[in-house]
Amino acid sequence: MSSNVLVDHSTLSPKFRELYAKLVDFVDNDCIPAEKLFAEQMGKGDQRWKVIPSVLEELKEKAKSLGLWNMWLHAHYKEGPGFTNLEYALMAEQLGRGLHLASEACNCSAPDTGNMEVFAKYGNEAQKEKWLKPLMEGKIRSAFAMTEKNVASSDATNIETSIVRAGNEYIVNGHKWWISGAGDPRCAVYLVMGKTDPKNSDTHRQQSIIIVPAGTPGCTVVRPMQVFGYDDAPEGHMELIFKDCRVPAENIVLGEGRGFEIIQGRLGPGRIHHCMRSIGVAERALEHMIARVTDPSRRTFGKLLAQHGSIVEGIAKSRNEIDQARFLVLNAAAKIDKVGAKGALKEIGMAKSVVPIMTLQVLDRAIQAHGAGGVSQDFPLAKLWAGTRTLRLADGPDEVHWAQVGKVELRRAEEIREKFKKQSQKAQQMLNRQRYRDMRALLVFYGTMVFVQIFANGNFLPDLSVVRGFAAVYNAVQACTAWVLFYNGVIAFQTIPDGSLLSLLMLTATVLIGFLINLILSIDTFKNFSGQFPPSPNGIDVINVALFVFNLLLPALCVMGYWIMQMVVVLKELSDWSPLLYLAVSVIAFALSEVFIFIVSPYVAAGAHHRADGSFLGTLFMLIAMIFVFQYWWHVTDDEEDDFQLEPTMEESGHQEKRQDNYGSQERLHDIQI
Repeated sequence: MSSNVLVDHSTLSPKFRELYAKLVDFVDNDCIPAEKLFAEQMGKGDQRWKVIPSVLEELKEKAKSLGLWNMWLHAHYKEGPGFTNLEYALMAEQLGRGLHLASEACNCSAPDTGNMEVFAKYGNEAQKEKWLKPLMEGKIRSAFAMTEKNVASSDATNIETSIVRAGNEYIVNGHKWWISGAGDPRCAVYLVMGKTDPKNSDTHRQQSIIIVPAGTPGCTVVRPMQVFGYDDAPEGHMELIFKDCRVPAENIVLGEGRGFEIIQGRLGPGRIHHCMRSIGVAERALEHMIARVTDPSRRTFGKLLAQHGSIVEGIAKSRNEIDQARFLVLNAAAKIDKVGAKGALKEIGMAKSVVPIMTLQVLDRAIQAHGAGGVSQDFPLAKLWAGTRTLRLADGPDEVHWAQVGKVELRRAEEIREKFKKQSQKAQQMLNRQRYRDMRALLVFYGTMVFVQIFANGNFLPDLSVVRGFAAVYNAVQACTAWVLFYNGVIAFQTIPDGSLLSLLMLTATVLIGFLINLILSIDTFKNFSGQFPPSPNGIDVINVALFVFNLLLPALCVMGYWIMQMVVVLKELSDWSPLLYLAVSVIAFALSEVFIFIVSPYVAAGAHHRADGSFLGTLFMLIAMIFVFQYWWHVTDDEEDDFQLEPTMEESGHQEKRQDNYGSQERLHDIQI
């Protein structure tokens, strides 16, 4: 058996620890050995539904003497032993290992546990005295009549059984089936669900629960239903017909219209009991499998079954699945203890829809390891599989629980979407802060270029050599500004992550190299210290091809390259092409800037006798070009926020109102299904 580290038994009550140890011993050394004797003592033929094996009564007496009695009833009931749902969940697993015999021996078997809880929680004192007391003493048994043959009972609002008031009586008419426990000769009472107010606009206030003593005139047991051929005698699963069945008015439980409320309280903890017993069944199946595959007489192809990889894999899967499911159920039990069954609907639904499927998988592997013996009466596996398969239907089919769990999860949608929205915004802010590093470099170089241009072209410095020094720096900074712009264009293709350390290092290195080349060429042009640029015959002081290439041609190509790359990015990656307008304005402004500097400027200078030129307007249009480059960049890097529709549309609002009309209190009692 798996060690349970989810729940530290030392933190649970001393009474639990004492009785848990007794229960493990009782199941292993009394109940499991008695299973074959129980089957042998079962009635045959006409006696099948009349005989109760004597070994069962012996086990019940021993369980009582050990204090292993009515352990299921929660601590907040004065009639119970005081265990929490979590503590009983651990006990229920052990009862499941002992199959049905152990549960009944401890008076902890369904449907009695759920019915006793109805009496304890919702019954009046007279009802408790008449029915709860003998049930808790184990003197009688009971059944819960809810499922109907002629309607889809997984939606309990479909139930057609009528409960009509007639003076001091109620008249019950209906057709039920799969009523577990109704075949037992000790079954003394039925809790019947039917409609007392079928015209009530609130479909969840139409139903009531009424007590119908077994043997009441008009109540007929039609036949036992079989589960894959098993009749599960002596309790069985019966088809019942109520025909003008009259019971006293005081037999109504809690009051008319309270049926859904009652089954809410009944089914929540009961589903956890089913699940933990199923965990015990799965443990028992795994034990059978391990014993079978390690039997020295069972060898195939010269090896023990346990030496085959597929067998080992199956055992490992079963162990994993059992422990996963156990933790799911214990979590649900702890949640019920903390907030009640209503607050644990999701956890209960998860456990109820997971555990039966898991148990069937574990049983199937055990059956497969047993070969033909696995489906025979010589081993309990086939019958356990049949009984477990019904749990995917009993107390609500899987689909009902999946719907409940999914519905609860969907309530988190707005919270999740809001969280994603904030995360997306923060991620974009982080990305933009990183991307700003590369574009910030462009801004720094452009600002430096304008600043240096004041001294290079301002005509207020008396020393010509100083002016030429500023001009050399201006040339170098201008070329680097164009290169930084081009580099940002390359980064847009994410060849290197924006703003990353690698990106910044490469930008710094290339800018430094470009700055030094342009600075040296410019100074050499003015000073001619290399002797490579003598005066030209046409009157121009110098002709420096290298400076032309590095200071004019390459920067122009960088600017054009940036525009081309950004056009590709916009057309390829963005559905919105409006950023191209910013690019277009920047191109026009840049072109005008160059026109004023290289074409218009000489004419302005000549007309002003060299007291002014066109550099002012050229600089102004260059500034406009840079503004629109940055406007473009901000537009394309500030990603559009996802369109989170946090408020419902008018159409959705109408649909929600309609659903409220349809469901009413179903939000509160949605999972009350069978």
